[in-house]
Amino acid sequence: MSSCCAFLITSGPCVVKKSPVVIHKRLSVVPCHRTSKTYPRRWSCSVTWESATQSTHRDGSVESKQSSDKSLDRVVCKFGGSSLANASRLKEVGKLVRRQLENSQRYPIVVLSAMGSTTNELLQAGELALKEGIVDISSIRKRAYDACEELHLSKEDLVDPLLATLDQLLLGIKFIKELSPRTKDYLVSFGERLSVRIFAAYLRQCEGLAAEAVDAFDVGFITNSQFTNADLLEESFDRIKECFDRLQHIIVVVTGFIAKDKQGNITTLGRGGSDLTAAAIGAALGCSEVQVWKDVDGILSTDPRIVSGAVPIPFVTFQEAFEMAYFGAKVLHPIAMQPAMRYNVPIRVKNSYNPEHPGTVIKSRRDHPSDNPVTAISLKRKCHLVDIESTRMLGAHGFLAELFKVFGERRVSIDVIATSEVSVSMTLDPKAFDTRDKEELEAELSKIASVQFSGEKAIISLVSNVSRSTEILARAMQVLWKENINVEMISQGASKFNISFIVEDNFADSAVKANATLWSQHLVKSPQWLEQVETLYTSPYVTSCIFETLSSVQKVLVVRLLFVQEVEAAVVLKWFQKQSNTAVNHLVALKILNRRHESNSVYFQLNPKFQASLQDLILCKVPSPFRRKPESSIDVTFLSQYSRQCWNQILQFLVGLESPGHEPSMRIVQVLVSSGLIEQVKDGFRITRKGFQFLLKDIQEQVWFILENILFSTWSKEEVKSFSRGQLAEFLFELSFCASGVAYCRKTKTGQEEYLHYLADLGLVYLSSFDDDYFYVTPLGLTRSLGCWLGEKSSSESNSSDIDDDCQIIVETNFRVYVYTNCTFQITLLSLFIQFLYRLPNMAVGMITRDSIRAALDNGITAQQMITFLQSHMHPIMKGRLPITVIDQIRLWEAQRFRVDAKNALLLDNFENRTQLEKACEFAKQLGVYLWSNDDILVTEEAAQTSMMEMLFPTLSRGSA
Repeated sequence: MSSCCAFLITSGPCVVKKSPVVIHKRLSVVPCHRTSKTYPRRWSCSVTWESATQSTHRDGSVESKQSSDKSLDRVVCKFGGSSLANASRLKEVGKLVRRQLENSQRYPIVVLSAMGSTTNELLQAGELALKEGIVDISSIRKRAYDACEELHLSKEDLVDPLLATLDQLLLGIKFIKELSPRTKDYLVSFGERLSVRIFAAYLRQCEGLAAEAVDAFDVGFITNSQFTNADLLEESFDRIKECFDRLQHIIVVVTGFIAKDKQGNITTLGRGGSDLTAAAIGAALGCSEVQVWKDVDGILSTDPRIVSGAVPIPFVTFQEAFEMAYFGAKVLHPIAMQPAMRYNVPIRVKNSYNPEHPGTVIKSRRDHPSDNPVTAISLKRKCHLVDIESTRMLGAHGFLAELFKVFGERRVSIDVIATSEVSVSMTLDPKAFDTRDKEELEAELSKIASVQFSGEKAIISLVSNVSRSTEILARAMQVLWKENINVEMISQGASKFNISFIVEDNFADSAVKANATLWSQHLVKSPQWLEQVETLYTSPYVTSCIFETLSSVQKVLVVRLLFVQEVEAAVVLKWFQKQSNTAVNHLVALKILNRRHESNSVYFQLNPKFQASLQDLILCKVPSPFRRKPESSIDVTFLSQYSRQCWNQILQFLVGLESPGHEPSMRIVQVLVSSGLIEQVKDGFRITRKGFQFLLKDIQEQVWFILENILFSTWSKEEVKSFSRGQLAEFLFELSFCASGVAYCRKTKTGQEEYLHYLADLGLVYLSSFDDDYFYVTPLGLTRSLGCWLGEKSSSESNSSDIDDDCQIIVETNFRVYVYTNCTFQITLLSLFIQFLYRLPNMAVGMITRDSIRAALDNGITAQQMITFLQSHMHPIMKGRLPITVIDQIRLWEAQRFRVDAKNALLLDNFENRTQLEKACEFAKQLGVYLWSNDDILVTEEAAQTSMMEMLFPTLSRGSA
């Protein structure tokens, strides 16, 4: 009998921390006497992570060694040049980084491109020095100086040393008359190196975050010496991990796009280089996610310049993203996605101008099969179609081999190909070779075949579920036939993720539109709120509120188009240069701006409803929305006190401070329950985690959160269905045109009457009695911003507690807190994370303790929210700054909660040899279930037991089946 015992497999609760594993109980496997195989037994294995590795030897002894594994599950955030165009954009990116830290309690790794158009300006400066002998970096210096000045940073320490080196480099180019690829890489590296130093300094000095700027080549990025398009070497991943293991509990700001070769020369990673930097860091560290922030809401279903209704795709696989990128879609470059795909790290594409949008997630595989036959439509223009037919006898040996040898020697890539035994049709990217290359290629191919080149073709690729290829092809061909568009070639990719067909380039737009219409239920959708907004453009009051939320560039664009019929896109580009793309895309998304395509030109015109309403406003043709009551008014101070009292009642009810007879109305309580701010328990109501988060919001966001819930959730009663949500929203914005203290006549519609009582309960309007025919708008009812509804940031920076804004706080380095206020609500709110010792008539004294912070964390409040709240209420003597020891300790107490992460896991041990363990690890990584391994052990997700068993025991699995 063979006594071989190859594996130990356990499953059950597996407690995992981000350091090496200690097995508390080593388990044995009893061999089965009827077979040479060993059957695994299921056990509950407790696996914990310590600060040092503990290796268990065969004799049971334990050896400790220093850990090099990461102790934080981190996320990588990459920001491109458009997100860093100026100081205001850097501030917004700083807010995004802070939010990432607040929401996930993870220190993000930030990868930056050069600011704005700095890279192009550097290349232009190099050419100017080379050809004309002029050294001019004024535009680069101005951009850097302006950012430092607006962010209150020292330009002498941050940027002057780099600019001096850049100046010397350009002088060298001027005198030596040399701008080689190596020198060009060194030249453009200054863009990224400037941006990371400015941004890291901003995070430290202005946001109060621990941040450090590093160059990518100082944290492990090594490439070959192929300058301007270098390849990242495999050894980089181990170096990156080793370097970042020493940079924990800090926000690391890394240069994208650049690296060094083994000789120490700076190199660049080519197209998509910054994305590749982010993906490589995420892959090396095993990060939970790589976020790539752009100026669009993720990967769009098709080109929005052709199909205005294109929408972001929530999820695509890496293979689908490869196909979309290769065939013309503006997503991540395929090379940039390879490290993330290899190490199974998800990539999320988000919009830095619209951070609330979830964006597009790119993963190795779908969690659930897609029901959509077509995921996206991409377009690649101006391609060459080449038809090649062998001049030899049918079936001549080696025809294809000789054919591809010709293309390989000239490094010409083939896009789409269709073959038979003696003929081949293929498309070539015209960017890959010039006219002379084409002539040489045609001459060489003519030696073995007859060749015909056809230019001006377009490749339309349907990224699709090819298991339904028959249905997709049949429907696509039918719609193209109806449009009288001839298809010259069809190809189903070897990747099985796309179906491509070639048409004449001048029919490309029509073909894309026809297919987008065909698959519109999957590709073109409008959000509910957007449809609501467009129906309101007939109201000048709503139009005015929406116009106020637009950026300054968008406002100027709207005003310039207000009294004209349409303007060509090229003219708009001249008006605003690079800012126009983002401004126009946002206006198109809001349906304020319409695109019209004619021949090869694009024209913009305002939405006729929006245009007419705004014209009436400017020309003063809009009357008052409500009829005033003659000679009737009420004191504004009284109205202000009334709105403060109403809103205080709601906030105090959330934290359990309401007094008998001063509770919110039952309809408001129902809204609070339906919105998830409170939940009903046995003895009344209890605030939820969502409610705690609500308390720390800006008051404008709080008001709009309640109003939106009323509009889209609560508003479903039978008695008010005659008054639509659109009419309610219109009525709400009409209030903004009222004057506080003036009596206005109520309108007679039933739904509007009911809605007025909701607004009165919130303190937005005042009703003197139920039967009174008039109402008064309070100051709170006049200060709302539609931007909160549209997902914009409120212009107000006050906190919700500013209703009672007489709170001033002093925090000492010994964690003692002095709160100067008479407001009980303020004390209650602060007691969420401060342990109060005693209270005087106008002051309370307390301590920040570990227990009080942990209690707040358990309620869903983050360390950053507590710090921000304290900083926003600092006593003037504190000069707006918390002691750094207090900030660090609060964050440390928060970080302690995430040292242990519990998962159900599968543990495999006693492999026959190292090769077998490595194969099992690679298989687990491909499945996306790999958790951890060392020289003897592999830990995977519990759900992978069946797959791992089939891989390790193929004979046994077949026998069981």
